[in-house]
Amino acid sequence: MQQVQREEFTGPSPALSRALAKAEAGKNTALRGGAMLAILIVVIVFFGLGEDPVKLTLPGLVLVYGLFNLGGGLMAARKHSGEVEQLKAAPTPPDVTWYALSDDGLTILTDTKVEIGDAGLVVPWAAMHTLTPVEGASPHLRLKYRLPKTPTPAIALLSTDRRRSDGTPFGDRMQAWFDARAAATPSAQEA
Repeated sequence: MQQVQREEFTGPSPALSRALAKAEAGKNTALRGGAMLAILIVVIVFFGLGEDPVKLTLPGLVLVYGLFNLGGGLMAARKHSGEVEQLKAAPTPPDVTWYALSDDGLTILTDTKVEIGDAGLVVPWAAMHTLTPVEGASPHLRLKYRLPKTPTPAIALLSTDRRRSDGTPFGDRMQAWFDARAAATPSAQEA
């Protein structure tokens, strides 16, 4: 039985950046709610409410929605601020495994935006269509793929700076594996 070759690539845990994004989203929601309430007060001061029940409906709805956003945003910001402080207090963020390349395909184990389950997202080589570099402050690879039993293709942005234990960058190895698979099976890149 032939042993499957597997390469793992690690990098810093995205837990802190996720917690920061959630705390910032909570603050933005609270600001939106506060702005809605401020606008409502200004409208009431300048135009009054009147006695028509229909005219009272819209300000009432804006009041409820503004209070909901203000309260919910403040609670979310407070909740995630504690998580941010706890993660910042740790001596160094732990390295986690982000990607694994094997004969079966690419396994995405960590992502900056979403939580991925323990098994990760496995993208078989046959499901991959294109792999293109995306230049920017932190370079990425854009992988277009379509998993079996899914009607539309999906796109994953892969961080090229994750490294193997010997220091080899993920971007170089992913491109080499992809090119080798594409040369072996030309139908793998058909869109």
